[in-house]
Amino acid sequence: AYAGVSGVMCVVAGVLVGRLRGELPPLDPSSSILGVLRASFAVTSAQVLSSLMMSVPVWLLIYLERLSDVGRYSGASYLLTVVALLGSSLQTILLTRFRRSLEETGASSVFTRARSTSLSALLVGAVLMLPVVLLGDRVLVTVYGEGFAVGRVSLLLFALSAVSIPIAYVWNSVLLVVNAFRAQALTSFVSIAATVGAGIFSVVLGAAPLVAATFSVFVGLAVRALLSYIEARKWLNREVERRTAAAR
Repeated sequence: AYAGVSGVMCVVAGVLVGRLRGELPPLDPSSSILGVLRASFAVTSAQVLSSLMMSVPVWLLIYLERLSDVGRYSGASYLLTVVALLGSSLQTILLTRFRRSLEETGASSVFTRARSTSLSALLVGAVLMLPVVLLGDRVLVTVYGEGFAVGRVSLLLFALSAVSIPIAYVWNSVLLVVNAFRAQALTSFVSIAATVGAGIFSVVLGAAPLVAATFSVFVGLAVRALLSYIEARKWLNREVERRTAAAR
């Protein structure tokens, strides 16, 4: 399911890039084919690793031979799929706005806009967390049946995971605007490693399999959001320094 969603999003992204090709900032280094291939490889790697990260909890449950929990996790995880689609749409909108801000008012204004947007996403997510935790099991039972309730702890972890997704997309937009493609790939790699590590750690501590699975995806998504913020801020600071040096 995640691979299918990623494929669709890649096609949509290709169409959008084709339409906006004349407006996108130039690649650095210049417009060489090698530069384009390097950037494409980094962006594609980030997308593939992000999709794999979302599959780690399922693999964990399969390894633990908890096939019933695979069904329960998969049913509840559609919340993350929906939020990811919304986050991808948000990223598409923000790319143009951040690019214009970078060109017209500089990197500091991009950081201010991105911080404001991520804080708004955090606030909205915090407000929506309560109904997800309180009513989530009732909705899952109504839609799928009695065996698909996941429990309050897993619902809370799903809600926290969902909050992390749009924040990561906001700061990923900044990384794309400043052409920090390798930083985006590195962030995805560290995130999937954190997901695997959190899953193993939970199992070793004796957590219930479904809780271990939801905890692992929460840790992975939270790490991705945090690292995206750190990398975006670092690259924006570099942009400020570069423009300051050029103005001297």
